[in-house]
Amino acid sequence: LFRSAPMGIHDCGYSGTDPLDCFGKAIEVAKDDPLVLNRLAKIFHFLGKQDMAIGICNMALDILNDPELNWQAYCTRAQICIKIYIRDLERAKMGTGGLPERKNLTDRRA
Repeated sequence: LFRSAPMGIHDCGYSGTDPLDCFGKAIEVAKDDPLVLNRLAKIFHFLGKQDMAIGICNMALDILNDPELNWQAYCTRAQICIKIYIRDLERAKMGTGGLPERKNLTDRRA
C-alpha cells in the first residue's frame, strides 16, 4: 500500500476525493456493463454496504438476466440475502430484534 497518494491520482483530480464519490463515478461509467457492475457489487458487499450491493446486482440483472451468463449477480445477491437473514436471526436470538423475514430469502431464488 502507498503511504501517500501516488502522483497519478493527484494528476487526475482525485486527490482528497471521498471513495464513495469514486465508486459513484464507476457505477455511472459501467451502467451498461454487467461484468463490471458485478465486480462493483462484490466490492460494496465486502465493504458492508449490502443495500448498495443488492442495488448494483439488480442493475446488472436488468441488463443481462440470463442465469447462465450472469450467474455472478445472482450468486452475490443470494450471498448478501443469506448474510442479512443470518444477522437478523442472531439479533432475534439475542432478543434485540424481531424474527427475520423468510420471504426475503425465497424471493431471491428467482
